[in-house]
Amino acid sequence: MKPINKLIQQDGAIQDRSIYWDEDIYQKEMEHIFARCWLFLTHEARALDEEQLKC
Repeated sequence: MKPINKLIQQDGAIQDRSIYWDEDIYQKEMEHIFARCWLFLTHEARALDEEQLKC
C-alpha cells in the first residue's frame, strides 16, 4: 500500500485509483471507520419484543 499522504493530492483533489481496489486500504477502512463508528439501526417493525428475546 502506498503511504496515505500519497493517495490523495490536496491541490486538485486527485485520488489514486488504488483506493478503490487495494485490499489493505479496504481492511483499514473496515477497521477504523465501519467497525468503530457505525450505528446499526432497524425499523421499529423489525425489532424483537421482549417475548421474542426470551430463550
